[in-house]
Amino acid sequence: MAWADLLAAAPRWIEVAGLLGFMGVVVVRRLASHAPQLSWVRPRMHAALSVALAGGIATAADLALGGHLSAWVLARVAAEAIALGLCLTVGRGAAPAGVLAVLLLPLSGHAVEVSPAAGAVFAEAVHVASAGMWAGGLVVMATLRPPGGWGGPAGRDLIDRFGRVAVVAVVVMALTGLMRATEELTGLGDLWTTGYGLVLLAKGAGVVAMLAVSVLTWRRGLPLARVEAGLALAVMGASALRAAFPTPPTQT
Repeated sequence: MAWADLLAAAPRWIEVAGLLGFMGVVVVRRLASHAPQLSWVRPRMHAALSVALAGGIATAADLALGGHLSAWVLARVAAEAIALGLCLTVGRGAAPAGVLAVLLLPLSGHAVEVSPAAGAVFAEAVHVASAGMWAGGLVVMATLRPPGGWGGPAGRDLIDRFGRVAVVAVVVMALTGLMRATEELTGLGDLWTTGYGLVLLAKGAGVVAMLAVSVLTWRRGLPLARVEAGLALAVMGASALRAAFPTPPTQT
């Protein structure tokens, strides 16, 4: 994998981080709206959408220069722009447009090259959405400051609410990720002999590290939110790179 590929993946990483962060905002806001409402939970949706749109525009420009810009990428960037516009103006309708942008991500990745593509695209879309619910949610939680700290009643309440969603999201993410990996790898040896496999291993290691930190901290009421958020961003970067550049062994 060339350094040029790593540099070209940066805009994609920014876009993915913004979109998954947006999914995290949607999830955390929804959890906070349940009775009793947590009025102190006010993550800003427009910040994540601004990051996503900036990365999306940069990604589209890079693809256009290389002659690889597709209608799906333009549609995704348009959805990001609409979501941000609605968020900054009327304040409603941004969530559906943003979710649409998230679901359009697989249509510009390796999943569309699988035959038949429908199942792979669907699995990838579910994988991305569940990753946003968990990893994006962790990034959003890292920006919050509950009254009384995370060990207080308010903080523990949100942790418990998020924990129930996170467990389901992690299971779904793992299953769909495994499904996609078996579609793209020709054998176990591909994990350490191909660029695609190495990126996949790095992503898996990041996920395991995130799980370990969660078990050792959040459950004990001592959340290392910034550490988890950093790991989540690293995993998002690996996801962006895996989806865009290293050619899967089954497609070489």
